[in-house]
Amino acid sequence: MNLLEFKRKLMTEPAEASPEMRAARVQDKDFKQAAAESDAFEALLKDALDVKPPEGLAEQIIQNQSMQPKGNRWTRPGFFAVAAAVMLAVALTSFNLVQQEAPANYSDHLAWHWDKHGDERMAMAMRVAQADPNDAKAVFASLGLEVTDELIGSMRLVKYCHDLQGEGAHIVLNSVQGPITLYYMPRAQAANQTEIQLPDGMLAHAVNVERGSLALIAAPEVNAETLVDNIQDELSFPPGISL
Repeated sequence: MNLLEFKRKLMTEPAEASPEMRAARVQDKDFKQAAAESDAFEALLKDALDVKPPEGLAEQIIQNQSMQPKGNRWTRPGFFAVAAAVMLAVALTSFNLVQQEAPANYSDHLAWHWDKHGDERMAMAMRVAQADPNDAKAVFASLGLEVTDELIGSMRLVKYCHDLQGEGAHIVLNSVQGPITLYYMPRAQAANQTEIQLPDGMLAHAVNVERGSLALIAAPEVNAETLVDNIQDELSFPPGISL
């Protein structure tokens, strides 16, 4: 099984535990990384769908069923099918509400996103040595951004996230001062603030770029301004891109 076949298998049957899949998971560092990223994604998906049903939902369904004429009552499989559909609808609605709850203000949005995803995605990044370069390039290309191979080589995680008006990128990369988080928001620019205090004591250093903005999240003792300047040197913005 080659790496591409392995990744496809993880997408369609992530929990498969056949001897072939178990061997592939530890075949080499690329296979191990693909497996770790798949496991992390499945954990996030499970959390997104792990929504508590509205209180009394099961009792209400049973009560409604008992009030139906005998000939119209659901069968047991039908009951569980409807209940499952209701639960899925609740989960999807909750997921959509999470997508809509982000603040519209730049600094508030950064604080919200960091509080919601910062620690979680940093933990995900620490499970792998390096983000898949092809996946990273695909994310950046879709956002109208070109990144040097050297900078991509320092990245441990690259995921889509939401900026103020659409998709952006949530990046965790290695630096001489340790792992740091970087947001690229192609449709949002910072106002006059360059440093934004976050609730947990971290600082966001925001800078506008040719298309959108960058925000680097780090501890106060980190020289964020120098890091952002160095990162900007590794970026380019191809003309004629419409987002």
